[in-house]
Amino acid sequence: MYFRESRINDIDITAHDIDLTAHDITTTISKNSLNWIPNLHLTMSDKNTILHPAGWLTDTIIDAAQKLLKQQFPHIQGLQQVALGLTMSFEMQSGEFLQILHCNNHWFTVSSMGSNQTSAVNVFDSMYDSIPALGKAQIACLLKTSNDSILVNIMRVQKQVSYLMCVF
Repeated sequence: MYFRESRINDIDITAHDIDLTAHDITTTISKNSLNWIPNLHLTMSDKNTILHPAGWLTDTIIDAAQKLLKQQFPHIQGLQQVALGLTMSFEMQSGEFLQILHCNNHWFTVSSMGSNQTSAVNVFDSMYDSIPALGKAQIACLLKTSNDSILVNIMRVQKQVSYLMCVF
């Protein structure tokens, strides 16, 4: 299987329809509790990581964000635990999907939404303009296609200024 990459130059990505607030999540936090948001498996340490400008996002934090997205947009496939990508254990996605992937100490997003081809995905990456081998393997795992190739559209997004300053 081979990957064909293309560049998409004119795209407007807005998030005005996405409300990522957790206002409907109720939690009980005691002063000595390590839990911050128990139903998302987030701890006080995760909270500190999120609030710290140089905090490194973990799979637990990304999984929690994907869980919130899945609750708000139940019709969208994907949003599986990111650790499944490291073992190539993603469930096959046959419809429109969104998935955050982790590769080489870096997070990026892949989606089939807006693509009118069955073996095509859009990649949103704030750091790189190409996909490493592990990222390609994770995409292939998500699609589990019998096609000879997968079209990967590298979408034009705002680039981060350094590896420490993620715009994710």
